[in-house]
Amino acid sequence: MGSSRSDSLKLALLPPAEAERFFSKLHSGQILQGRILWKLPDKKYLIHLLGRNLVAQGPERFSEGDYVTLRVESLGPPIVMSLSQETPAAEESEVVARILRKLKLPDSKLWRSLVSRALKNKKPRFLHQINTVA
Repeated sequence: MGSSRSDSLKLALLPPAEAERFFSKLHSGQILQGRILWKLPDKKYLIHLLGRNLVAQGPERFSEGDYVTLRVESLGPPIVMSLSQETPAAEESEVVARILRKLKLPDSKLWRSLVSRALKNKKPRFLHQINTVA
């Protein structure tokens, strides 16, 4: 099933050496999670994905700090990723664990649940408030 323009992000080209390393981490159908760092003009965003900050073009519905789940549709160029509701359990678990470590919170069922809900509801400020209180 293909993706339409309104539900996809297109990544800008990378320099050849960096592109080869980045492409080697991707495969069609792969589910990834990224974070919108900055909203740029012309429906573009600076997105943190696979340890890199990349420029992507997509719909105007994102704000800085939003987490996006993407499915690799085409390895391009350009690389096309559809917006997805899926989140691999292993990736989500790792993201939650990393946030708990960063906030110096116990890795318990309660804290995992709170952080997971905040991520799913796109509430990064809630996580900042937890950090301030903790």
